[in-house]
Amino acid sequence: MQIAANLALIPIAVLADKEEAAQDVVQRLESARGLELAVIVLSAGLVAPLVEELLFRGLLLRALMRRVGPALAVGISALAFALVHLLDPGAIVVLPGLLLVGLVTGVLAVRSGDLSRPILLHVGFNLLVLVAALGGG
Repeated sequence: MQIAANLALIPIAVLADKEEAAQDVVQRLESARGLELAVIVLSAGLVAPLVEELLFRGLLLRALMRRVGPALAVGISALAFALVHLLDPGAIVVLPGLLLVGLVTGVLAVRSGDLSRPILLHVGFNLLVLVAALGGG
């Protein structure tokens, strides 16, 4: 999924100036060293996915499913997940990838009935982004 999302984002990244459009966390990661680097990796790679999955797939998705069908609930929670990342203006370039992550984790949550798979997928997605950023791109 990560590879497909990255391939889909190539045209958007080319049109946008990658340096100007990079998410804030990626920009900080590129210059971080020592303890600051460890805190960023721990926060973005583990804590953020856990909190976001609890919020978007745990609370929001389940509340929506009590009011609408599963497909619409997944779509709304995925859109909310993607849009909340726009608090960082650099996230506009990766919005389609974020929406895809939200959709896939939502489907996993509905099908499995728990959050373990969505959390693990989200952790893996974020860690791959961090590795790519640390590797220069």
